[in-house]
Amino acid sequence: MTKLALCLLNMIQNAGAATLPVAATDIAQSWDTLYWFLVYLSLFFFGGIVIAMIIFAVKYRKDVNKKPKYIHGHTGLEILWTVVPTILLFICFEWGWAMFIVTGK
Repeated sequence: MTKLALCLLNMIQNAGAATLPVAATDIAQSWDTLYWFLVYLSLFFFGGIVIAMIIFAVKYRKDVNKKPKYIHGHTGLEILWTVVPTILLFICFEWGWAMFIVTGK
């Protein structure tokens, strides 16, 4: 398991050299930065979802003596999982739009 984790970490660290050409202009460097921001943001959420899925699969595995508790809703949690992705979407859009405008001039 440790060898697999080290191999994946090595692949992530060397991914920039293998996927993107050398930035020849300042705007290319900005696009590369946005690209890596999106890659790391995606990896962060992917890892968080996988970890949460494993934790919940272990915690709530079928047990004959354990009855689940009915939860109607949690408004704060619903607002959180709506607002945070919306803010991240606007950040990514604004960043890309600003670079698009600079590229067009």
